[in-house]
Amino acid sequence: MVANHPSPFDGHLLCALCPRQFYSFARAELFEKRLARWHFWSVGSIPVIVGGDNRAAIERAEELLRDGKMFVMLPESDVYPGTTLQHFHGSFMKLSLTTGVPTLPVAIVGTEKAMGTQRPQTLRDLRLNACDVYVHFLEPLSFTNPTLDKDQFSQDVEQVKQLIQVKVWEIVAERDNSDN
Repeated sequence: MVANHPSPFDGHLLCALCPRQFYSFARAELFEKRLARWHFWSVGSIPVIVGGDNRAAIERAEELLRDGKMFVMLPESDVYPGTTLQHFHGSFMKLSLTTGVPTLPVAIVGTEKAMGTQRPQTLRDLRLNACDVYVHFLEPLSFTNPTLDKDQFSQDVEQVKQLIQVKVWEIVAERDNSDN
């Protein structure tokens, strides 16, 4: 599963919507506080260091996918609340290609109004505001690129990003039209 990331709440939302457990990457600094570390481990998060050597984490993700587990990635790698998606990092595509597992694009709109865009620092920051949140699961996509050709790889990553981007814009347009 690959989704845009408008709020720190996105992973928790997907967790609540999915009927089965999934795993994901989470920034290593999120594991620094004891309660947060327990929480992230309990929901299946694997710590990664931004810009660091994450080979062990990637190998773990490959192992989980090959064992039939679900893995969620938020390839913008940080919270971006606008309706224009940011650069997608290609780790999700590499996992999809090396394991043969399809990619399930997901568009999320509105979570930035539920929680805001700042990472929670205290339990009080976890309060959710009442608002409309939209989640749309698109059709799964399978990719073939046995040689990991860079141009094809970049095109495939961009295709997933554009599918999610278009769906985000459609949801926003529908929401705005229904508000009028």
